[in-house]
Amino acid sequence: HQPESPPRLHWGHQAMRGENGLIMDAVHLRQDGKGSFAVGAHRTGAAPTDIGLDLMVQVGMSRRPEQSRVALETLNRVLTTLEKLPHHGETGLFFRVYETKLEASKRILDSNVSSVDNLHLALGLWTVAQAYPTTATGTRARNLLQRMDFSAFYDPTDGLVGGNLRPELKGEAPRWRL
Repeated sequence: HQPESPPRLHWGHQAMRGENGLIMDAVHLRQDGKGSFAVGAHRTGAAPTDIGLDLMVQVGMSRRPEQSRVALETLNRVLTTLEKLPHHGETGLFFRVYETKLEASKRILDSNVSSVDNLHLALGLWTVAQAYPTTATGTRARNLLQRMDFSAFYDPTDGLVGGNLRPELKGEAPRWRL
């Protein structure tokens, strides 16, 4: 009797999703001692980079007839969650890590705002908008993308975008610094 090998999971597998539909940034497999494997979330956070890559993967999967329905449902579920997540008010950008448990899905686990993470998410949203230009899904992705303002990260001396916004507590209201 051959021991069971771990299941192969592709990126975007439903077992890698939190309760709010967002892809988790780390998943592990555990063996039950009898040769069977179970998928368990190692961390329950979701970062904009993970979400952006997931959006692109779902667009690719939606092109396959056997995966189209589930991929489109997943895209719309992720967009719904993104529309509800708190974001940096001045820039419309997303925070570094969000909780993926449904009851706490608006909880921010890391309040930094990363230019690189948000650029990855912007690319994912752009991909969805381009793939579905005349649909509600495409419009929703485009609306989220249009809200994102990267000007706080732009360095006119070299023409590059980069850096993080980090909260600084001064008095009662957080201030942001690059």
